[in-house]
Amino acid sequence: MRKYFIPLAITAFMLLLCACNSAVKKEQTAPIQYAVGLKKDKLHSTVLRSLALRNWIIDDKGNPIKAHYNKGYQHAVVSILVSDYKIDIDTKGSTSSGEPYTPKRYLNYLIKTIKQGEQWAM
Repeated sequence: MRKYFIPLAITAFMLLLCACNSAVKKEQTAPIQYAVGLKKDKLHSTVLRSLALRNWIIDDKGNPIKAHYNKGYQHAVVSILVSDYKIDIDTKGSTSSGEPYTPKRYLNYLIKTIKQGEQWAM
């Protein structure tokens, strides 16, 4: 029994070691386009309000709007280009543990808030 235990323990240890050291690179995607039922001026103010409600730090209120959000090891960055009836969201510069990634969950929450904001603006 003992002669099987040591090789099994070594194998388990090596598997754990490999699992801890393998990093999965999180790929960034192209800018996301989102259609909204508002003209540019109302849409711009709605996006700014939505970012503030979601606790994003707004770096530039111009067009494109630039903002970032930090949570633990994740640093989400967005550049939002506002035009009539649509927004283009670019996440270039976002990192998770130092690796590039797309903060999909944060974007989903932000877009949900912008959808709710369509009702505020009308």
